[in-house]
Amino acid sequence: MKTFKEYLASDRNTFLNPEEYGDLFKINGTVMTAVLDQTADTEHPWAAEEGVSMISHTLYVSLAEFGEEPKQDEMIFINDRRYRIARVDANMGMLSLGLEAYVT
Repeated sequence: MKTFKEYLASDRNTFLNPEEYGDLFKINGTVMTAVLDQTADTEHPWAAEEGVSMISHTLYVSLAEFGEEPKQDEMIFINDRRYRIARVDANMGMLSLGLEAYVT
C-alpha cells in the first residue's frame, strides 16, 4: 500500500506533467518543467499610471529540479524576462514563488 507521501509525490508529478498542467520554461538559463500562474495587479498604485503596470505571477516548480531554494527579493529570469521574488514557499518538495515585474 502506498504511503501518504507517495500519493503526494504522484500528485506533484501529475501537476507538473507537460501533458497536464506543466510547461517548459527557461529559468535562470536552465530549461525545466513548471507551472506559471499569470495575473495582473490592477490594484497596485502604478498599475495604470503612465503606461507602467505591475504584473504578479506565481511559479510552481519542483525543488529538486530548481536546486537551491531562492531567497525573497532575489531576481529570477523566466524565458529571459526578469522578475523579483516577492515570496518563497517550500512544501513537500514543491516551490511556490510569488513573482513581480514592472512592464510598459
